Amino acid sequence: MFIEVDKKSIKKIALDCQSRGATWHYHLFSPTCRFNTKSQFGFVVEDRTNNTMYISYSSKPMMELGKELLALLHNVDVKKSNTMESNLSPSSMLIAKRAQELISKGALWHHHMFPPSCAYNDTGKWKIALEDPETHTILESLSADVPTSDLQVIESLYYSQTSIG
Repeated sequence: MFIEVDKKSIKKIALDCQSRGATWHYHLFSPTCRFNTKSQFGFVVEDRTNNTMYISYSSKPMMELGKELLALLHNVDVKKSNTMESNLSPSSMLIAKRAQELISKGALWHHHMFPPSCAYNDTGKWKIALEDPETHTILESLSADVPTSDLQVIESLYYSQTSIG
């Protein structure tokens, strides 16, 4: 399913996708992620234009690369305020509140942003999903359009962690 590459290559692949106008996105997999088959952190680039998925494994999450590509892909700046915004969708508000609860407990968590073209998304909509490490449930938010406001809040919370769970 994946073509395994090193850390330098995964970044080059993402930047190449962006420069040639490909449909692409990325995922950070924690060792406990339901999509991860290894006990390491994974950084995935999905090149949907070429229907190819690349992964780079490491002992630590590639948070800095994630921040860089998030700004490039969705124009989201995780340095902006991560306070709750009134224009969050109700389902994303639940995700953000749960993320804040987990952060306040020191529990590491992760989430996914699944575009409609994502290999892990069968809804045809944009989907944000938080994998709850305590309840082992998944909180989801669906939207017809890119949920930029929701992403700004949830991604800021996510990247406020030093690691992911």
